[in-house]
Amino acid sequence: MKTKQIYGYYINPDHFHSRTEKIEEVVNGLGLASVHRINPFIDTDPNKCNRMSRAHLMAIEMADTKKHYPYILFEDDCQPMRDFPKEIPIPAEADLIYLGGSNYWNPELPPLGLGLFDDNY
Repeated sequence: MKTKQIYGYYINPDHFHSRTEKIEEVVNGLGLASVHRINPFIDTDPNKCNRMSRAHLMAIEMADTKKHYPYILFEDDCQPMRDFPKEIPIPAEADLIYLGGSNYWNPELPPLGLGLFDDNY
């Protein structure tokens, strides 16, 4: 599927304005069909994991309401490790493809590295 046929969503709460410009530069430069901001932190739950889980659900609900399929979801602190492809092969049976990794909950892990597992991902 061509990148210009994929919709983009990014999670960026109002109180993280320091990240807004960078993530908008990243997602707007990918050539996606359109890009939409998710501001999840109208939620006052003190548990960040709960708020972030609901942010992902907000993105799913927004994409579903707008009939934006397929779509890709970014968090505002993502850092692409290589150029984004102009075309992404999406298997017909796929419901979800995860493109990423995180050391968020374990800072003692070594930095993430880039590796190819096959020609597609």
